[in-house]
Amino acid sequence: MILLSEAKKKFFVLFPWFDGEAISYRTPGTIEKMSVLLAQFHEASRGFQAAGKPIKKTELDLLKEYSRKVEQLDKIYKKVRSRKDPIVKVFLDYYSWLRKRCDWVINTLPNTSYYKLLKLADLDPVLIHGDYAKYNILSDNEGNWKIIDLDDVEISFPLKELSKMMSRIDCKLGNWSLARYQSILQCYRSIRPFSEEEEELLLFDQCFPDRILNLMNKYYRKDKKDESFLEEFKSCLAIDKEKIKELSIKDLEWGSS
Repeated sequence: MILLSEAKKKFFVLFPWFDGEAISYRTPGTIEKMSVLLAQFHEASRGFQAAGKPIKKTELDLLKEYSRKVEQLDKIYKKVRSRKDPIVKVFLDYYSWLRKRCDWVINTLPNTSYYKLLKLADLDPVLIHGDYAKYNILSDNEGNWKIIDLDDVEISFPLKELSKMMSRIDCKLGNWSLARYQSILQCYRSIRPFSEEEEELLLFDQCFPDRILNLMNKYYRKDKKDESFLEEFKSCLAIDKEKIKELSIKDLEWGSS
């Protein structure tokens, strides 16, 4: 690590050069290997204590995080509902369902072992990568992998990061698969076993429409209107409908009262 500026306290972290290319989700075995590698990353970081500047500690209270995102959702709804863009029409058609999912997570989570997990996360901190995706994993000609871009490393819930990885993969592949979902959990668990309470937390995060909310926020802030963005938005909605149906969460299925 080198200090760039004493006044601005900016740091650069230098690693040995690694000659490789970004991995592909469509290559057989990639998703399983990603799951194992993420578990190794989390397990290796348990109880980490920074010698110098403290590692950023994210907002561990997911209820607060989810509530903030619901506020953003409602704000976007009020701002865009009079627009005639195709993406807005789709958003308005699904708004009640998205809001229902948000409310269900926020209202149900406190009745689980959530607060117990909060205490455990504080007592036994784990580092997450913060942006774990195919473009931040390089593979060389011999199949060796290297995780890069550690700018967003922070202390948080490891299975929330696993949930985020799942959602990214689903959207990039354009489908949801129960077999893939179970395989990811199995591969991750083989390195870092987790409790039923942690898995329940992951399930709640999968039910919260985070990916869709992020897309609408991007539309609102950058006014994206191209056809590819609309198709990505529709695809994520279709994936979520299939996921919730296959996970048998009856109260949240599309069209349920």
